[in-house]
Amino acid sequence: MENLAGEVVFITGGAQGIGLALARAFLAEGAAVAVADVDPGALGSAHAELTKQSGPGSVLALELDVRDRDTFACAAEEVEARLGAVSVLCNNAGIRVPDALPQLGYDL
Repeated sequence: MENLAGEVVFITGGAQGIGLALARAFLAEGAAVAVADVDPGALGSAHAELTKQSGPGSVLALELDVRDRDTFACAAEEVEARLGAVSVLCNNAGIRVPDALPQLGYDL
């Protein structure tokens, strides 16, 4: 995708680190950005910073624990309802707790 102006980007883990850097970069290219994160404090700070960068209406912040599939589905619907169809999804969220890896995963 060469031109991101007017596109919608959804970033999980978007309130800190790589996710926040992605949000800044996509906004700089003219995209509308939805950032989702499990940390409400970091999410509030990121939303304030990103809104200052882009102006109101271009940034949506959602508290989201990506392990909760139902909440994730609701978040996706909210992003599309408020910003439009998602063009780019950055599944950035995730942590690995040492010794917990064997217990991780979805039961299908």
